[in-house]
Amino acid sequence: MPDNPPPVPSDPQAGKNPAAEDPAARRNVCNCFQVTYGDLQKMFDATNGAGFEVLKKYYHVGSRCTSCEYEIKDLITVYREERRLGHIGIGGGTVPWRRRLERAYRELRDSVRRRLTLRRFGLFVVRDPSGESSLTLSNLKFPEDHSNANGREIVFHLTLFDAAGRVLGRRTGLRLPSGASREYFLPEVFPDLPARFHGMLFVDYARLHQVGSLRPYCCFNFDRGEGGYRGRWHYHDKYSLAPYNGHFHNNHPLIAGQDCWMAVSNPCAAPYAGTVRLRTADGRIWAHAFTLPPHGSWWGRVRDLFPGQAEVPAADPNALLWLDHNQRLMVWFFWHKLDGNIWVVQHH
Repeated sequence: MPDNPPPVPSDPQAGKNPAAEDPAARRNVCNCFQVTYGDLQKMFDATNGAGFEVLKKYYHVGSRCTSCEYEIKDLITVYREERRLGHIGIGGGTVPWRRRLERAYRELRDSVRRRLTLRRFGLFVVRDPSGESSLTLSNLKFPEDHSNANGREIVFHLTLFDAAGRVLGRRTGLRLPSGASREYFLPEVFPDLPARFHGMLFVDYARLHQVGSLRPYCCFNFDRGEGGYRGRWHYHDKYSLAPYNGHFHNNHPLIAGQDCWMAVSNPCAAPYAGTVRLRTADGRIWAHAFTLPPHGSWWGRVRDLFPGQAEVPAADPNALLWLDHNQRLMVWFFWHKLDGNIWVVQHH
């Protein structure tokens, strides 16, 4: 769809955005860039119903994890249909000049940044009898591209922190050629790692052009048998240096026959101080002060966050757990089935 379609008649309702007054308008649609439903309506109005690719190009929406793409496309369809029923033409994507200039500046800035700085991503990692994390990387081109945008190989560095935020080890100058995939178990990269350990792993890419096909993933490997691990779940990075709107929550912290575990890492150079709260179906709320040192991590059962509160039920399908501080943090949840060594992991 062209970026510069012919002009269309002005909309007498332009500037009026009923959705902006609706509480639902404050709901995030694109969590990566904190774009709300109301923000999208303004984008639709400003561009006269631009398509998803135009909004992605000039407004960033859906350009990071892509999980909101189909919802945004549905909203575009609804917007266009409402405009059509109002007998007002849709131009298909007239992007304001200010937005075009902002994009040109952003491309120049990002090009310089790619050459001078590292692209950092963060992952929680664990190694104990319950299971072991491994890092998986693939250096692949997108199917629609003729070649790999990152060239013939990528260069990356690994930094491992322990639970207290101390650096346990660094590996620099690791390389992965185009078209290759690799899985790294922690002892392979850091031979002196203790048998019991949890912490955070930073993956730094040098001179990176795009990260879409390079996103670092971890696999949580469990139930070691004679031939190796018999089960595994993947979970991925939390974009440690990206904008973040906070308020992590888990709406299944108390499941019958399962223990819910929480993995938390602080990617910041400043300490984290907040509160973790548990609300049960009867309306009761338990609270526990939760702190982490810079680059520190925590790994444990959700129930262990509330010591001495035996009245917390063992199971409650309507319970809710959340962290109420919007400081940047990385959080994952794991569920361990008690009648067998079976784990389920929240992948993002």
